[in-house]
Amino acid sequence: YPPHEGAYDAYIWDMAAAPDGGFVLSGDLFFPAPRKTDIWLIKTDSLGNTYLPVGAFFEPDTLYLTPEVDTLLNPIPYGGTNSYTHQWSGDTHLLDNDTLWYPTFTAIDTGAYELVYTVTDEDGFMGSDTLTVIVGDTMTSLSSLLPPRPWRVGPNPVSDVLSIWGPELSPKGRLELVDAVGRVALDLATGQNISVNHLSNGVYVYRLFEGERLLQSGKVLVWH
Repeated sequence: YPPHEGAYDAYIWDMAAAPDGGFVLSGDLFFPAPRKTDIWLIKTDSLGNTYLPVGAFFEPDTLYLTPEVDTLLNPIPYGGTNSYTHQWSGDTHLLDNDTLWYPTFTAIDTGAYELVYTVTDEDGFMGSDTLTVIVGDTMTSLSSLLPPRPWRVGPNPVSDVLSIWGPELSPKGRLELVDAVGRVALDLATGQNISVNHLSNGVYVYRLFEGERLLQSGKVLVWH
């Protein structure tokens, strides 16, 4: 049966047992219009439920702060099995706790700092991402480094409806979501509410355009 909207045929070419008792399946999808073939890879647990490997990301992945500011860090873990443990490495002397999901970062001295967040699920699989923190004397000194991000895309994670808040966009405004293999999974005119119910669980890169001009990009987790 077609597992993806618009697919005409689905083929399974190989299946292998995984160490955790589940399975890994590979195959392809055939789309008649436009005529193309996409390769797919699925991981299941021992009961046949589809499985998203554990991972994590920051959105945004760079913070700009002034000294003596306390900031709650907010990594987004996903996938794997539900019971997570958390570990931070790098410049952890600036954290109140390096095993919390949401630790507090205290900006003491100016400079650039790097923190690596690693999430481990109950099966021992791990995912990680890196956060860069730039601490400047004043926000004025940081202003030249700050990328323009006037729009907020969320909620993040999102389960059903994605919204865009910020300056009003022209009728040429559109939002594009790109999946982990680089395929455009959604390309719609920007409205107040955008449904993601038909998208598979996973991390997507969002791109906000006005016509062909890229205004802003980032990451969003779709999780139903």
